[in-house]
Amino acid sequence: MLRALLVLLLAANAFWWAATHGWLPMAWLPFPDPDAQREPQRLQQQIRPEAITVLPAKAPGNTPAAAPRATACLEATGLPDAAARSAAEGLLRSAGIDAARWTWPDGEGGATLRVPGLASDEQEALRAAAALAASAPVFSPCR
Repeated sequence: MLRALLVLLLAANAFWWAATHGWLPMAWLPFPDPDAQREPQRLQQQIRPEAITVLPAKAPGNTPAAAPRATACLEATGLPDAAARSAAEGLLRSAGIDAARWTWPDGEGGATLRVPGLASDEQEALRAAAALAASAPVFSPCR
């Protein structure tokens, strides 16, 4: 009896190994096709799916510095006077962001300050500078 159980267990393990290593036709497998799309409604629920970037699997030689840097656009809107505008520019300077990188889309000195192409470390530096300032303007994602 114990010998039959051992043979059955070995046969089941051999079948599972052959099935997971592609040695058996997909029709013999007790699970669905791994290439079949499951839960396609999740794609419809995504917010801005075009912003998702699929990165390659991490190879042993890859380092975090070699990975592409994700960038974002931030803007400060509703800057009513020159003091608020200069405070926003001061925050950007204290975060180490060059003056050539930000724009005033409404014209020079308008009510909106836009900073495209910010890396995640620059975004963190901007948030830290805004946290230290007393009356800092709020930077939010660009519309």
